[in-house]
Amino acid sequence: MAEVKPLKLAGGLVTELGSADTIPAANLPLGVRAYPVTIRDCNNTGTLTDVIEAAIPANDWGDGELIVISWVAQFRNLAGGSPTLAVRVYYGSSYIELVAADGVGSGLAQIPYELRLWRVGSELWAAGWDYSQGMAARWHGGAINAVTGSDVFSAGKRGGILTSQSFNAQKALKVAVQWSSAGSGRFYTTKGARIWKI
Repeated sequence: MAEVKPLKLAGGLVTELGSADTIPAANLPLGVRAYPVTIRDCNNTGTLTDVIEAAIPANDWGDGELIVISWVAQFRNLAGGSPTLAVRVYYGSSYIELVAADGVGSGLAQIPYELRLWRVGSELWAAGWDYSQGMAARWHGGAINAVTGSDVFSAGKRGGILTSQSFNAQKALKVAVQWSSAGSGRFYTTKGARIWKI
């Protein structure tokens, strides 16, 4: 029987621990594909900032397939006032506004997020959240105050559907955030992120 060694995924490569052997993650025959991710912070600015970004190759996202964006962020407002934070998910130049203006207090927030995106024909369905049907939140922005219901793909659930999408050219998949106004002491720090296809 072959020896089994632990593996590490970083920078789009799978490395066998204890050796220098690597293979591109895209070549793994596991049915799961990890995409190399670039992360950025949105600090002290009112500019819309891409905090997570990965390139999805042409013809790579098949009908019915799911891509998951998982990240952890830390945000706080030390500048005073009552700023809000907007969050969008982009596929190419099309986007879903997951939340337009979430209030951010002065305390520190450290939150793990998970956003699930399904390709359904020429559409992308971004799941929001719903507690009324016994489903735990996967993505939410701050306080959970939206109206309950059963459609987790609706704007009221902080999800949505992008229509008329094409998948035959490489496009960027991004999460972008924006403070309502610039201020020294307003921080949105992306601590880590992964994007993978199931």
